[in-house]
Amino acid sequence: MDGRSYEPYPSDFNNILKRCIRKRDNYTCQKCYKTQKQELITINKKLSIHHIDYNKFNCSEFNLITLCNKCNHTVNSNRDYWFAYFIYAMENK
Repeated sequence: MDGRSYEPYPSDFNNILKRCIRKRDNYTCQKCYKTQKQELITINKKLSIHHIDYNKFNCSEFNLITLCNKCNHTVNSNRDYWFAYFIYAMENK
């Protein structure tokens, strides 16, 4: 699997859920600590919501984490490492 999926996200992965995850994470990338305000200024986008286990259908709040767009792109390689990294980060919040 190359990480690309052409299937749509499920309906429960919606703006309300994403807003809740961003708020929980203090509107801050959980990898590089860039804020949503900085992201909006630099690329005019909100922070991304990343599926820790890379399963877009697992929309549990424990499987979602806030990342800036750059970090979200970065974590799509070496997935086993990033999966373990974010599991550890979420358990030690």
